[in-house]
Amino acid sequence: MRIPRLAVLAACGSFVVAADTPSKAPAGTTAEMFSEDLTIAMLADGRVLLHFDFEMHGPQATNSSLHSYGLLPRQIGEIAQRYGVSELQLAFTQGTWREARWGVPPAAQGIGAEVIAQLADGADADAQWSGLTNALSGVFCASLNFVGTESTTSPRLAFAHSQRGGALRHGFLPRENVCTENLTPWIKQLPCQAQSGVAALLNPHRLFNMHFLSVAMALNSDADTLRYRQTLSVVVDTPAYDRSWALSALAGRALAAPCPVATRSSVRVVAPAAVQVAPQADSTHSAGTSVTHLFDLQRRRVDDIVFTFSA
Repeated sequence: MRIPRLAVLAACGSFVVAADTPSKAPAGTTAEMFSEDLTIAMLADGRVLLHFDFEMHGPQATNSSLHSYGLLPRQIGEIAQRYGVSELQLAFTQGTWREARWGVPPAAQGIGAEVIAQLADGADADAQWSGLTNALSGVFCASLNFVGTESTTSPRLAFAHSQRGGALRHGFLPRENVCTENLTPWIKQLPCQAQSGVAALLNPHRLFNMHFLSVAMALNSDADTLRYRQTLSVVVDTPAYDRSWALSALAGRALAAPCPVATRSSVRVVAPAAVQVAPQADSTHSAGTSVTHLFDLQRRRVDDIVFTFSA
């Protein structure tokens, strides 16, 4: 069933903006926090976007103290500290986002592997960049160590939001394939991995046989707080000729109880008003011809979500 494109664009806009950069922790907050969210958006050609969003933040490490990592991945924190990284973005993408059919993408990323880093002042930026890409290559089982001078730029106008002083570097490997070796360490960085919450839906056997897949992480730090965000966007097919289908049928797995350390665990469904969503959501919001259904997984257990198109 085809869905009016304008309705999808209006509905998707709310989560596209929110997915751009890690959100800031509340002022004065030093305790570690973790949130897990899934957005399910029906696209204009009948396919479905699943956008997973996991965010952690905690106290920033200092050179004068022994830093203890709880929820935040130790590997990422130590890499950021060692190479003087104040901001880092890394994405592995396969497939083409069809903007004419699907609207605005969750994030602007090219095919292959892309890494952007803001490096500290007062050091050899090229040496920092080389060390950083080699370290990330080891963590994510990727070929980022081949990001040499010929595939590295130092933007002056692009990525203006990232330029907070220091050296900005951008590297790109358009032929880098996305595979389970990249996804496995990415999943292992989650506090509960794929054992609970919305992360239980992360099924590699389904993810790597779809029209579009983007696996990304973003690190942002200031004097007090280290924020780490992991996102995964995948466009999947719905069961052919079926007027009713379930989320578990799309992912090949069912939702699980929230991660015990999560401060927020939610599922948001953006669908045309003609689509019935069951069970009933905790809250709904209408925008044009679309309705957003919000499920708070910490208030109640939701094992599956069923979608039924009106005749």
